[in-house]
Amino acid sequence: GPSEIRESGSFGRGIGFSAFTTTGGAELYTTTGAVGNVDLVDQIEAGSASSSPFGIHYSGLVAIFTARTAAAGFEPWLIADVAGSYFTASLGDLNPGAPGSGPQEFTPAAGETFFSAEDSASGRELWTTGGSAATTSRLKDIFPGLGESNPAELLAFDGRLFFRACDPTAGCELWTSDGTSSGTVRVKDIRAGAESSAPASLTVSGASLFFSADDGSNGRE
Repeated sequence: GPSEIRESGSFGRGIGFSAFTTTGGAELYTTTGAVGNVDLVDQIEAGSASSSPFGIHYSGLVAIFTARTAAAGFEPWLIADVAGSYFTASLGDLNPGAPGSGPQEFTPAAGETFFSAEDSASGRELWTTGGSAATTSRLKDIFPGLGESNPAELLAFDGRLFFRACDPTAGCELWTSDGTSSGTVRVKDIRAGAESSAPASLTVSGASLFFSADDGSNGRE
């Protein structure tokens, strides 16, 4: 049936992309670019239902992405190019059951892949994976309990992860992580107290990390 390329990027021996067919739904495909060389990686959701892969992050012979199943909802998945063959595996049902954890912003840094995900115990928080279900876990409950720190703007810089996160003490500020819970800390309470400086547009240029923020006195600068 007709197909539509939804999202693509460099992977392994060619290009990986999400595409839709009327018989197979939206699933993950690869191609080397040669005419006729298009392969379905895996029919994650059976039949014409779609797993709808998105947020695909490619790193050499491995890609991590978000996909849906009826049983688990949208959860993190991995595809690896092993000896010329593709291997697909779930990275876990982080929010057990059909609701899904909705993983976002897969970002490699400090030897891990960081991402934002949501579960019923802690809301949306920072998670990490080493590339298997056994190594996928919530890194830190930055906003304790059901409050959500809503990690965003994830960016690798100087061997660490930098990102925006919110907590009840300082609001939404700039955070960093070395891949450990104890090493996941606020960089600075730029707008003192519970109000937020709301860092945005994190960008690396040369040896510096730039971002915009509002310190409460000078507006957004």
